[in-house]
Amino acid sequence: MKKEHISIELLKELLHIKFDYVNGELVYKQSSNGIKKGRIAGSIDSRGYKRIYVAGCSYLAHRLIYLYHKGSIPAMIDHIDKNPLNNKIENLRETNHSLNAYNSEVRSNSKCKVKNVYHNELRNLYQVVMVINGRKESFGYYKELKMAKHIAEFIHSKYLEFDTLNKDILKDMAINSYSMSLTIDNNITSAIIN
Repeated sequence: MKKEHISIELLKELLHIKFDYVNGELVYKQSSNGIKKGRIAGSIDSRGYKRIYVAGCSYLAHRLIYLYHKGSIPAMIDHIDKNPLNNKIENLRETNHSLNAYNSEVRSNSKCKVKNVYHNELRNLYQVVMVINGRKESFGYYKELKMAKHIAEFIHSKYLEFDTLNKDILKDMAINSYSMSLTIDNNITSAIIN
């Protein structure tokens, strides 16, 4: 029978009693039951995340570390550098499903190898698609993969800043940004040639 998790308040108290935080790790404060003081807590699970037992229950280490520092556990926590074993507090941030998915690696079956860009074979164009606030949104079709990649990256960076921008305004901003980058590239190229 699976043991019930304890309350967040009790868990937070136990964390500070049992562990010290050292450079992204929780280490035991005292020796007991064959565990030596200063030993790093936890083991790596089959998904590549560190798990730590507290009061007989298994917890993801990054969630415990977030609780240790921030006093709460959000629904979703993201590893900024995408490394599930880098649990330094400065590498952890509260997130939502859309942003967490964006911060994952490009899928191995992606034909474009670019995040949020898909090749539409019927139109022979590249489409930019993102899930924002739980809804799948299209940000247009583009002839060049380079432009579609720029649009996707620009929209993602602005979405991280604002979280609630109007889709059409965001798309226009991305296209203007791409046009400006082409103008700059052309000016640099002509300066090099001349």
